[in-house]
Amino acid sequence: LARQFPYFDLIIGGHSSQLIDTIVNNIPIFQAGSYLEYLGKIELTVKNKEVAGLNYELIDLNTYPDFDTELQADIDEYNNNMADVLNEVIGLSQVYHEKYQLGCFYTDALRERLEVDVTFQNYGGIRSDLDEGNITVREIYEIDPFNNGTIIFNMSVSEIKYFLMGTQSWFCYSGIQIEQIGNDVQISDLYGNIIPGNTILSIGINDYIPAVYDSYFPTNGDIQSFTTAEAIMFYLKNINNEVNYPDCDRYFKYQWKTKANIDSVFILQAADRDFSINRIERSLTISNKSNVKPIIILNKIDLVHDDNLQK
Repeated sequence: LARQFPYFDLIIGGHSSQLIDTIVNNIPIFQAGSYLEYLGKIELTVKNKEVAGLNYELIDLNTYPDFDTELQADIDEYNNNMADVLNEVIGLSQVYHEKYQLGCFYTDALRERLEVDVTFQNYGGIRSDLDEGNITVREIYEIDPFNNGTIIFNMSVSEIKYFLMGTQSWFCYSGIQIEQIGNDVQISDLYGNIIPGNTILSIGINDYIPAVYDSYFPTNGDIQSFTTAEAIMFYLKNINNEVNYPDCDRYFKYQWKTKANIDSVFILQAADRDFSINRIERSLTISNKSNVKPIIILNKIDLVHDDNLQK
């Protein structure tokens, strides 16, 4: 980012969980690791809308001696009050599950609770593994700590395929079988029967996914009254309290495969109300990664008012 866009005064990272204290292209870049082990403190001196001075300190919270006694008392009281709730046993894990194995449990639980045909879960949203033995409420919140809501969409199989192909992200899933064949995606039912593209399926997911990939989802989703963590706990308490997925392999990431004799790709985009700059950008990213020349074609321009067409 600093190499390509040299106009930033400062870049603060976070998602890769690294310790970073460096300068790239005259831009300071800082990141304070993970798990609250460190606190990054940045002091900026700004004069005439420009950074005149900068000081960065990385504070090790494992050895930092000072704390607010009143705040610590509130934290201790909260932890004591919540101990019985968080330590409640609500299920049993038959084996130790790594995060990738929990994708099957997570999506199965969500599908049963939402009573839908299919569920997806972004792989990065599963944040912890699960030990063998009793499952507590605390462990569910460690696996799913985001307080994400739940939402149901009705989508055609073709729209689901477009979502998977366009996002090119890792997803765990339940209720269908997914296979990439060449550059196409084949979706089948649990018995191996290919589902036609015009078939409408009910899709249950967390509300993070359609917020990030909004152009792939309808605008009229059915918002539920409970979070994904609450859905999983309901499943354990009321539907199936045992978790046993040693052979889980239900995760999918679409990968564009370029044929040797392809040097150009056509990107077709309607210019009417379905127009999406983000969709075009994603298609351009795919073509650039594949070293093919993108050619953008806009159709349905006759349905757009002249003022909007200029925009």
